[in-house]
Amino acid sequence: MTKTIFLDRDGVINRERNDWSFRIEDFEILDGVFDTLSELKKRGFRFIIVSNQSGIDMELFSIAHVETVHNYLIQKAAEKGILFDEIYYCRHHPTVGKCI
Repeated sequence: MTKTIFLDRDGVINRERNDWSFRIEDFEILDGVFDTLSELKKRGFRFIIVSNQSGIDMELFSIAHVETVHNYLIQKAAEKGILFDEIYYCRHHPTVGKCI
């Protein structure tokens, strides 16, 4: 059996700004996140990030913006020996897209 933790991105990995975090300069990784993930990694856990990025459908930012931020997160995590198995995000907004 593989132990996996699903982590929300905004507010769990990075500081919740009550605004969109689609630029690296606005993406503040929370203190202690990598230390906690390191401890969980030692206990055999894998990590998957899930996130709602509905600003894409609202045309506030692009998929490329989100991917740039995610690549930055992956790089910073790798520097601490942390690997994310996957990062999934939903780009839809309930009033714009087809996602419920």
